[in-house]
Amino acid sequence: MTAWVSKSLSDAAHERLEERFRQAATTRADLVRQRIVDQLDNLTALQRLFGSVEAVGWRAFEKFAGPMVGDHGIRGFGWLPMVKGADRGDFERHARQLWGDSFAISERNAEGAMQPVADRTRYFPVLYAVPLEPNHLAIGVNLHAASNRGPLIEQAIDTGLQVSSDLGPLLIDNRQTDTVVIVAPVYRGGDIPPTRDQRRAAIQGIVLAVLSMNQMFDAANAGDVETGLNVFLLDQTQPEEQQLIRAWTPYGQPAERATAAVIDDYRTEIEIGRRLWVIEVEATPRWLERNGSPTIAYVPLVGGLLTLLLLTYLHSVLNRRAMAEELVRERTADLLERENSYRTLVENLPVIISRYDDQYRHLFTNASFEHSLGLAPGSVLGKTLREVFSEFPGLDAALLDQWEGALAAVYECNRAQQIEFGFPTPLGPRYFDGVLVPEHSLPTGVTSVLGIFHEITERHTAEAWARKLSLVVEQNPATIIITDTEGRIEYVNAKFVETTGYAKDEVIGQTPAILKSGRTAASTYVELWARLKAGGSWHGEFENKRRDGSLYHERALVAPVEDSQGRTTNYVAIKQDVSELRQMIDRLHESESRFRGVVSAMAEGLMLWSQAGKLIFSNPAADEIFADSGDFPGGACLASGTTRVCEDGTPFAAEDWPWVVAIREAREVREVVMGLRAGDGSLRWILINASPLCTGNAMQANAAVATFTDITERKAAQQRAEFLAHHDPLTGLPNRLLLRDRLEQALATARRSHGRVALMFLDLDRFKTINDSLGHPVGDKLLQAVVARLTTCVRESDTISRQGGDEFVIVLRDARDSESVSRLADKIQQRMGEPFRIDQHALSTSFSIGIALFPDDGQDFDSLTQKADTAMYHAKHAGRNAHRFFTEQMNVQAVEHMHLETRLRQAIERAEFVLHYQPQTDLASGAITGVEALVRWQSPDQGLVAPARFIAIAEETGLIVPLGRWVLGEACRQASAWQAAGLPPFSVAVNLSGLQFRRSDLLETVINALVLADLDSEWLELELTESILIQDAEITLETARRLKAIGVKLSVDDFGTGYSSLAYLKRFAVDKIKIARPFVRDLVSDADDAAIVRAIVQMAHALKLRTIAEGVENAEVAEELRRSQCDEIQGYWIARPMPADALAAFVLDHQRVSRESRACDSRPPLLSAAGEGPGKEEGRS
Repeated sequence: MTAWVSKSLSDAAHERLEERFRQAATTRADLVRQRIVDQLDNLTALQRLFGSVEAVGWRAFEKFAGPMVGDHGIRGFGWLPMVKGADRGDFERHARQLWGDSFAISERNAEGAMQPVADRTRYFPVLYAVPLEPNHLAIGVNLHAASNRGPLIEQAIDTGLQVSSDLGPLLIDNRQTDTVVIVAPVYRGGDIPPTRDQRRAAIQGIVLAVLSMNQMFDAANAGDVETGLNVFLLDQTQPEEQQLIRAWTPYGQPAERATAAVIDDYRTEIEIGRRLWVIEVEATPRWLERNGSPTIAYVPLVGGLLTLLLLTYLHSVLNRRAMAEELVRERTADLLERENSYRTLVENLPVIISRYDDQYRHLFTNASFEHSLGLAPGSVLGKTLREVFSEFPGLDAALLDQWEGALAAVYECNRAQQIEFGFPTPLGPRYFDGVLVPEHSLPTGVTSVLGIFHEITERHTAEAWARKLSLVVEQNPATIIITDTEGRIEYVNAKFVETTGYAKDEVIGQTPAILKSGRTAASTYVELWARLKAGGSWHGEFENKRRDGSLYHERALVAPVEDSQGRTTNYVAIKQDVSELRQMIDRLHESESRFRGVVSAMAEGLMLWSQAGKLIFSNPAADEIFADSGDFPGGACLASGTTRVCEDGTPFAAEDWPWVVAIREAREVREVVMGLRAGDGSLRWILINASPLCTGNAMQANAAVATFTDITERKAAQQRAEFLAHHDPLTGLPNRLLLRDRLEQALATARRSHGRVALMFLDLDRFKTINDSLGHPVGDKLLQAVVARLTTCVRESDTISRQGGDEFVIVLRDARDSESVSRLADKIQQRMGEPFRIDQHALSTSFSIGIALFPDDGQDFDSLTQKADTAMYHAKHAGRNAHRFFTEQMNVQAVEHMHLETRLRQAIERAEFVLHYQPQTDLASGAITGVEALVRWQSPDQGLVAPARFIAIAEETGLIVPLGRWVLGEACRQASAWQAAGLPPFSVAVNLSGLQFRRSDLLETVINALVLADLDSEWLELELTESILIQDAEITLETARRLKAIGVKLSVDDFGTGYSSLAYLKRFAVDKIKIARPFVRDLVSDADDAAIVRAIVQMAHALKLRTIAEGVENAEVAEELRRSQCDEIQGYWIARPMPADALAAFVLDHQRVSRESRACDSRPPLLSAAGEGPGKEEGRS
């Protein structure tokens, strides 16, 4: 018995020593663990700051993170925003406002050495760092590029968790070798997206903490009063020989390990940034000696005494056993009562409570769980999450992934997990926030997880509305400033930054006086504050100063913001930049002043008439126009023999005079033509516009103003050009416009008589070879000879039309059947088989003919011509000198058309287009007056594609609209950039398609392009084709007037090539006529072309229009154009189309050469400076 007692006492002493050690070791390990976790919590707080606030400024970051840096082991915090490669330039410009002009993104390798900055899709540069010293060396460093930091950042983004680096030196200071860097991701919106791809797409930036493990570990150990313990911090993810991070020994002595048989070491694990660290505590011999029991030596003696005492004690125990059993029964009843009370409490708590095992089965749920989530009572227990919710109506599967992931994290890490989720219910979504915590049955592990959740639907809704209101204020198009009652700025929105140039950090805490320019009257501010102090609002204007010193006008509303008690807590100012409006008003005043001076000097006649027909005012031009009449048009009579006539020659009734109609009907009368026929038969034509006026206090029109323009020369020029408007100048055949009219007449007749019409599309084979090898004169004569033979093949009732180049169309009225049409095609090919004798050349050619029939193949001009053209291409592909009737199988070509359309759409989306520019020069002075913008397709597969390949497709599919909008904006931007670079201002001409011009938003598109480019409208010229002007004439006319009203110039492109008509020149007030290349090309060698060019120039000058000739390829043509008094030229002789940078260099070189030419000889500057062209056609858009 004594031996047994001795051993029992010895074992008890050893157990007390082990328990004393475990308590001391647990306390020490918890101190170390808590010190590390506290720093991770600081990083989490910083992470939440960036996730909940849209824009965290430097001062806010420094104020929030600065106090967390100290003697707790944190060396510093940093913020690394994600910067896309395309946004790098804008990011660096904004960052320089904070860190100075030297700021730029830089890169270091894993050893900290500087390396060149590579082009990357995204960067993670250090934008903020505290403390700033010595961490200013890290500002701008792209940590993502370092091999020992980039993988950490990517792992953090992909997982949404904090990730830790190895123990090692910093990039900016390799002397600090005891540091660990922990990074944490920040996502837009604050929440962690459920999938990896969504997390990658939503990443906003990275927050990081730099920890000194030595300082943190030593401080934790030094804070414990227990001494004599060795403590080791190990990294289990490293090889065994590299696991030791830091060791703590008492009194700084080398670690004394106790004998393993005496007492076991204490070990506990902690996860830090996805790394498993171990805290190991062991007792030193000194600790064992100090805490061991000194009475072990007296155990035998004590054992004997205890044996005697034990016998006595056994007798007492037997008597007390019955009492103990009764006590157990009482305690059991008490526990049951407590359990029932606990269950009642849990069931009635207004929170959701649930318990889960490691298979995610519901072990327990309270009544609130089933009620809040809309579940049937008793339907949950024993089922897994997915069994309960996988088929739940409206439930996002990602919520189950989130919930299971949180449960898995609790079991894996043995740490509580926060979780927030939304849940669909019949009454709408409800939102919950809570925690999953581990429950331990033994110290060795987790046996279940307890979930406790509170409903936050009201808070969630309030936060959502708060975010919406915040976005409304932040994205408001007006400038918004919020100050305290002392006028110190607390908030400004993005529009403020855009308008003033100040960053938000620069003005927060300042007063609006930072914007004062000194040009707003002091009384304005006195009135403002008086109104605000009286509780009212103030409206008015300021003239303020931006950050760059420029002045601007603001219209402002300033009002107090009151709390629920009616006390003023803040002031809000809502302001609008009205600088442009003020400038417009100033320009209107200047314009009025100029108008008064111009009226008397204007070339047009102007008269003011009263309602009684009395002439109130006339300017000198009106006096001159009617001087030969002996009286004014409002008088009772004209000079003897002079009569007023309409355009059709009938008398012009007095009640129809424009100024009389304007007063009577109170409306504008526009573009009325009146003829004054003299007694000798000569006729003078006057164009009249009249508008009603209300003079004095009259409420209705009682006067009218009329303008008179002598258009006699213009009418004569219109008649001279009428032929050119409807006929091909080379062959005299009807052009496309006249062909359309003839075909529509034939179709109308055929419909009435149930007849047939054939349309033949003819393409002259090998004409380009003849034209290029023998020259244009021979080619033109061949075309004339071909037309002569075609005329002998058709009836007088049929129509032959030249479509341009080597293409012809024949319209056959009353085509009885396809056999007769086929015989005619054979006849044409037979006649074309005879050689042509042209200037000693025997030339052989043939026609490829496509045929479409009405009503079989089409019902109108466009469908018949398109299908005949399709058939012609099939005939040409069949070997030329053949004819084909259109069949539906020919639509196979549409497949290729579709493929090209698809590539074109992709090209627009990928911004594969560039602009080249071709200069235009004044023939008299040689100065560069403008450039024409020509679009090119920079295809990755085919290189630089000319517009001829894709413009037609773009027109057909409507893609010309976005393409044209881009061309217009880019051309304006480039013109403004040239001016900003110091080049002399010149106009840039942009071609408009018919589809663009017919769109209702054209004017808005033009204005936006000018405003965004900051380009004055006088430097923009829009080139319109003749087809635009003849389609939807009234709508087109109104659009043209609006464009002219804002100062944009208009010109007619390719004048005379197919739709020329003087009617639109009279109505549309264009500024310039562009003489088509076919007339300019053979100007020197072809007398007819020379005559046509002279006629166009004379006509344009008579209409007070400028002319420009395109396609000028040599000095002879330029000289001939100068003699013809053409104003401007464009072509290869001046320069080929070129990129913007080359154009800028060309302009500067041209100026230099022009100055030298003027100094050296008396030739016109242009003819002195320009070189010979390449002698071949240029490509235009």
